[in-house]
Amino acid sequence: MCDLSEEPKHRDEVVECYNILRHYSRSLLDVRKLALAQGLTVMAGAGLLYIEESYFFSLCVAAFGLVMTFFLHLAHNDYRRHWRCVKNHLVEVEDACGLSVYTKFAKGMKDRGWWLWLAFHGPFILLYAATVTLGIANLVRIV
Repeated sequence: MCDLSEEPKHRDEVVECYNILRHYSRSLLDVRKLALAQGLTVMAGAGLLYIEESYFFSLCVAAFGLVMTFFLHLAHNDYRRHWRCVKNHLVEVEDACGLSVYTKFAKGMKDRGWWLWLAFHGPFILLYAATVTLGIANLVRIV
């Protein structure tokens, strides 16, 4: 067991891990907010074009929205993968030092199961469903 006051390396490592986790948590939230803002904007534009009976252009805007949502989802998953690596390292360091601040928090997150999965992937699934539905509606009108 290590004493944080005697071992500045561990103290600095724990503090750095906390800072990195805070950064990645904020980045994950920002990407989800950006995806929702992008999705609402694209859906509003595609929906307006659909109402104006410009089905081909509405289909193009919906397809663009689908591609952008896909790329934002990839970025989100990449941030999440890095977040997990830092979290796992922090748990190891906390175990070595006899701390349990983040370990208790992480255990509480694991207990949430489906809710946590929906929080991470829900906005993207919603946007995928909306753009695909609008795209199908446009294709039906075009054909």
